[in-house]
Amino acid sequence: MSADDRVARSTFSGRIQPMSRHRQLAVLPRRTWSDDEWRRIQLGYLARDMDEKWDVFAEGSVVFLHRSWTGVGFFEVTFAPADDSDWRISQAVVRRERFDVIRRLISRGSRSEDEFYCGVLESVLSAVASANRPENSE
Repeated sequence: MSADDRVARSTFSGRIQPMSRHRQLAVLPRRTWSDDEWRRIQLGYLARDMDEKWDVFAEGSVVFLHRSWTGVGFFEVTFAPADDSDWRISQAVVRRERFDVIRRLISRGSRSEDEFYCGVLESVLSAVASANRPENSE
């Protein structure tokens, strides 16, 4: 995917919806992303079919993650330089769910709700960074 193929808010033709209720995520991913991975995250990601759950786009240092079926905003993530060549998440907000589905899933394990969302966030962003690799890379 080239910079010309960047996924932007305008890609969605008004289909995306902002988060109406949200809260600060207290637990953030500890991992860092290289400059190259950060560039690939900034290209965004458009779900190709119904099995893919996330649409992702960036505006400056903020990355927006929306549910692909509904367009509902779920995460807004701010990146900041971690050192000379890495990037980290400096803050994130998550949609405040009205339903207890997530809480029921989490109550079966040992993770907190924020730890659960932290894992989801890191997984999706890592997948986006991998999906936007040039065709000739390994």
